[in-house]
Amino acid sequence: MLSLLLFCETFRRSSFWLRQLLVCTCLMFTLRSSSALVPLLRHNSFHLTAVNPTTTKNIHDYYYLYYYLANNNSSRRKQSLQRLFASADGDGDDDDEDDFMASLKTRMAEVNDRQTKLPLVVLDSMLPRQVLKIQVNNPLLSELVKTSIQNESPFIGMLGMARLVTGESVHLKRGAEVEIINPEVVDDGAIRLELRAGRRFEIRGEIETAGLGWTEARVDFLDFQEEEDKEILGNDRMAVARAISKATELTSPNMRTPNNLSLVDRWIQLAKQVEREPGQIDRLLEDLGERPPQDRPSDLAFWVGALINPLPAMGVAMEIRPALLSAKTAEERVQIAMDGIWKSIRHMDGTQSMW
Repeated sequence: MLSLLLFCETFRRSSFWLRQLLVCTCLMFTLRSSSALVPLLRHNSFHLTAVNPTTTKNIHDYYYLYYYLANNNSSRRKQSLQRLFASADGDGDDDDEDDFMASLKTRMAEVNDRQTKLPLVVLDSMLPRQVLKIQVNNPLLSELVKTSIQNESPFIGMLGMARLVTGESVHLKRGAEVEIINPEVVDDGAIRLELRAGRRFEIRGEIETAGLGWTEARVDFLDFQEEEDKEILGNDRMAVARAISKATELTSPNMRTPNNLSLVDRWIQLAKQVEREPGQIDRLLEDLGERPPQDRPSDLAFWVGALINPLPAMGVAMEIRPALLSAKTAEERVQIAMDGIWKSIRHMDGTQSMW
């Protein structure tokens, strides 16, 4: 309480720019701490009204700025940004405050632009949760990695290729946003790093060439829950229910497998017998994390796809990642995963070899 009183008194006596510095200090501390401190920041800002009403609006500006940067929910980010800009339009601000908020709005516009535009790399189809360890020797890709890290935006869009029935290979329009993790420059100047796949996206509009040579595009990020909610509200309201029913077959005991193992558990059992190095499957499962429940059929289908098409490939399953990324419905995704894991099981147990 004493610290809060001292803080409030400092605000009352301080100049405008000192007030901004104090708020920035609070914001930086909050960003480095747990999100549980957000209510504390919000609570304290309300108490400052009695000390100096003019500063309260600025503190709330920073509070909403924090929420925009720290919250992963895109809708909340949008609401926070709207509140931030709305607070900048109030009457009675002096010139310093106007300049400060104008600069802040410009910065937020840049952040928002990065939220919808991704540099693109065509390397391999990756599914959420997958991890790819590579060494980058290509000068353009190395420059992209360095620039992304310097701009504090270590994310790129990963795209794969799909082969048409005609034999032609085309770039996919859907891919996964990947995070650059643990980059390390090796002796020959190459960069060794990990890429962890997260959100799925779909390219919106034309692909452009950035100033330094790589390609980039506006994207729409895709959310499993939103997609399935739209299906439920669409013409076929039972589609997601059918997908959940099929997804249950992936994780429930199955009479057609030894000891009634589920399809996922049977695949893991067989894969451990042919893994390329000891512990490969255990590390893969650690990367993928907890298996989604069957009432999230799309998420489960992508988890299964990442399981049977690991990186690096084991050569025991058909490639289903491009098909999963391109699928439009939950039922279609689950069916792709179901077909893929059954064929892989039959291949590994010798029932029906794929090649």
